[in-house]
Amino acid sequence: MCSVALPLNVKTRFTNSRNQLVAWTWFDLQRGTWRVSTVPIRTFGSDSEAVAFFRAHCDPETGLLRVTRMARQPKARRKPVW
Repeated sequence: MCSVALPLNVKTRFTNSRNQLVAWTWFDLQRGTWRVSTVPIRTFGSDSEAVAFFRAHCDPETGLLRVTRMARQPKARRKPVW
């Protein structure tokens, strides 16, 4: 297992089924917000919010955002203009 140097302000670590570290939550001291390492542009008010986001939106094996497709909406039929 390789050792990963993590920032000192890490709180929650996420590991996959092979016990590999895939993501973590950390507190951004400059912004005063919590973040998830694999989605650093999102900010959260607490570590628990960041953890809930990770569990709802990230793949537990890779730590990356899940890719989901939006359901296709059927095209509206236009009435012919006569």
